[in-house]
Amino acid sequence: MSDIFISYAREDREQAEILATRLTEAGWSVWWDPELHAGEHFAEVIEQALDQVRAVIVLWSRHSVTSRWVRAEANEGLRQEKLIPLSLDASEPPLIFKPIHTGQFADWNGAGDAPEFHKLIGDIRDRMGDGPSPPAQTPGDTRSGPDTRSNRPLVTSLLALLCGFLLIVVSDLPGRAVDGLMTLLGRSGSDLPPALVQATLLSALVVALILLRRHYWPVAGKPRAGLIFGMVLMLSACAILYHWIDYLAWSSDHFSGRVNATQLDGIRVLARDHRDQQVSLGDMPVDTQSGEFRLRYTPEFGARPHYLSVTKPGCRDLDHAISRAEWRSGAGVDIDYTCEADQ
Repeated sequence: MSDIFISYAREDREQAEILATRLTEAGWSVWWDPELHAGEHFAEVIEQALDQVRAVIVLWSRHSVTSRWVRAEANEGLRQEKLIPLSLDASEPPLIFKPIHTGQFADWNGAGDAPEFHKLIGDIRDRMGDGPSPPAQTPGDTRSGPDTRSNRPLVTSLLALLCGFLLIVVSDLPGRAVDGLMTLLGRSGSDLPPALVQATLLSALVVALILLRRHYWPVAGKPRAGLIFGMVLMLSACAILYHWIDYLAWSSDHFSGRVNATQLDGIRVLARDHRDQQVSLGDMPVDTQSGEFRLRYTPEFGARPHYLSVTKPGCRDLDHAISRAEWRSGAGVDIDYTCEADQ
């Protein structure tokens, strides 16, 4: 036997589902399945459910006030003194129900800690005369099963986080994304410290997650949309944290490589970051026999050398972009250099 019957129009199915989930989390069993609004074949089932439940919640809206099924279910709830009406959009209920106090849920965001929902909990307990009853299910009660429904978002969240973690470890995609963001900022001419930019972005993501959880979950009455948006925010925050951990694990104060050229005399190399600022401690000459070089630079948290500039008197400078993979490998880079006359 279910505790609560929710009556609603098909168009209000999402709001009914959110309400059923919150009532289930509060400990009641709820009969609300939309398929039972399909036609007269289910009339006997609905009548039996209305007789068994201890409260009938009717969701009045511009759709349900014209529904003969919702009116009939509300009439039965009123006759049995089980009716608890709620308004989803400030629509006027049918004339016979106007004297009954109607809870206003037009501004409810779906949260279980909202004032409207707390008031509804009190009204249900007053109507029933006690708290939630132990869960029970009769053979015809197909709209129960609250445990699997209420646990589904948690399981989905855990699986999404696990997949995100595997993506981070295997592909280095989050680290490359943050690295690419720093490159774009550098090209835009921004001189802000990378750590400050990343910390500000991380703080904004955390605040957005808190607001989403407390006030806007589910988003616009759509649990799946809210879940997906929340996963995107969490993975974005994890990407920044991963970038910091990765930086601490792979950061170094030197970078090496080799210049391949026919004439190595006079060739020098220096390192620059994404802001095109020199980060190496001066420019270093390459070995005139092997072309090898070893640069020392000043590490900056959250940043790395992005370019190597190869210079030679009378020749045009060559800029070699250092990929993230080259920087992480620590194996150095090979640069093919041909002297082009500086005009």
